Amino acid sequence: MKLYKLIFCLLLLGTWCACSEESHNSPPRAKITIITALNGAGDNGYNDEILSGVMEAVESDDIVLSLITPSTMEEAQNVVNDWLKNDSLENRSLLVLASNEYEVLDFTMNADKNKRILLFESEEKYLGQYLSTFMIRRYGISYLAGCMACEAEAAHVIAAMSSETYVGDAVKGFCDGYRQGGRIANVIYLAEDESGYSMPDMGYKAMKNIDYNSFVYPLAGGSNNGMYKSTREEEFCTQLIAGMDVDCSLYSTRIPFSVIFNIKDLVASLLKKWINGEELQQHYSFDLSDEEVVDIVMNPHFYQEINAWEDYYDDPDYWSKRYNSFKDMAIEKEKDFYENR
Repeated sequence: MKLYKLIFCLLLLGTWCACSEESHNSPPRAKITIITALNGAGDNGYNDEILSGVMEAVESDDIVLSLITPSTMEEAQNVVNDWLKNDSLENRSLLVLASNEYEVLDFTMNADKNKRILLFESEEKYLGQYLSTFMIRRYGISYLAGCMACEAEAAHVIAAMSSETYVGDAVKGFCDGYRQGGRIANVIYLAEDESGYSMPDMGYKAMKNIDYNSFVYPLAGGSNNGMYKSTREEEFCTQLIAGMDVDCSLYSTRIPFSVIFNIKDLVASLLKKWINGEELQQHYSFDLSDEEVVDIVMNPHFYQEINAWEDYYDDPDYWSKRYNSFKDMAIEKEKDFYENR
């Protein structure tokens, strides 16, 4: 993990140096400041994909890029304050807040057509004329995953924290979908705050304390790695667990499918639009009907070493059939959920 961060920092340094050398001859096209989530990079999932999207967007452009990983909300607010106060009004400048935990920050600014803020994973649509938000909705995809798992004898959602809106949507979605089988899923929260996203040891322990025949839906960011580790260590493990955020098929033989959010391409697309001078909308929303952003992929390795507790899992088309059977229903359920919220 430390090696990954070192490599990434070197890549950023190279990008910054290249931009700086060119800036002696001509002014840069734009400046982008990225404030990562408090738990930062290294989760092998969502946050790392964001950073990959950033690098893809800026690799061929004359961009001054700053990457900041604060350890506290106070540090994040100080960065925002400095950006609002000190950034030049002459060059275009974008501040990217790569987590909805930053909704609580004060980023009020005077009208300035050269400056814009992009806030991730927020449903807020009118935070200010020069602030854009986007949200990847989780209810529908989680409902679909719950339906796909509803024949499992038991199911557990292991989530980072209870106060996160989109995590709450995902929890409810999976539980509602799983209820199609006439059963109720158990919900476990690892923490009361964002620390739940970076507690792989707690994720590991949670897996050791649940039924052997359970299906697990992980919603805990970097803590999911502890859950995958638990299934790898048990030679005769019969628990199943969904992959989350990216294709996790190589993380464990107990992953029949992964819920993926194509945040890398989404981030790259939004940044490229801004770099090219296009106006960003005040709000973007994506859901299960947007297959390029939200989808489920099957694990092609699942049946090579399967040790399941029910014979019906032996059907190599079992998960694909359930995906096809329930997807349209999940799209409709998601539409109703957000319209009636």
